[in-house]
Amino acid sequence: MFHRKQQLRDQMIARRATLSDADRRRAGEVLAERIANLPAFATAERIFTYAHFGTELPTDALWITIMDAGKQLVLPVVVGDGVRLVITTDPAIQLTPGLWGIPEPSPDDPGLSSQEVDLFLLPGLAFSANGGRLGYGKGYMDRMLEDTNGARLGVAFDFQVVPQVPCGPQDQTLDGVVTPDRTILCAGGGLSTNRKGVL
Repeated sequence: MFHRKQQLRDQMIARRATLSDADRRRAGEVLAERIANLPAFATAERIFTYAHFGTELPTDALWITIMDAGKQLVLPVVVGDGVRLVITTDPAIQLTPGLWGIPEPSPDDPGLSSQEVDLFLLPGLAFSANGGRLGYGKGYMDRMLEDTNGARLGVAFDFQVVPQVPCGPQDQTLDGVVTPDRTILCAGGGLSTNRKGVL
């Protein structure tokens, strides 16, 4: 399974690298508009997402959408083998380069438990329609999601949705996937109690 996962990671990273900065930026703006119209977004008070780096789908427009809607933006900071969740009111001031140069809040900022987050908008390299998610292999997001009640949605470019993602028992599943082109309710994944009305 390790080799299958790594092969898919390499394919997705190479595919992302073919996009122009303008295409990535526009995709991030369209994605933010799509997410703003989801029932799960309307009912959420605290929304977790990520700080993009490299060729990932940009999250700047998504942050603005979350904060303009009067909701609390929650971002991760890596602490040990886990993540600390921090409410971020001014990313331009609060974030500094952390592990691997990814912008992070300060680990000294007051943190939340994952149970206090209503909606998780999760990064990844590949997603499947049955709730599979492939990350970078460190397991930070999977450990964060172990005891959560919030809705879980992957966010990605459309080509990152593939027929099958290799998953092990430690890999957490999702309620849905949102791309700039479509919104997918996952057929077997995520928390069944939250899937109604998520999308």
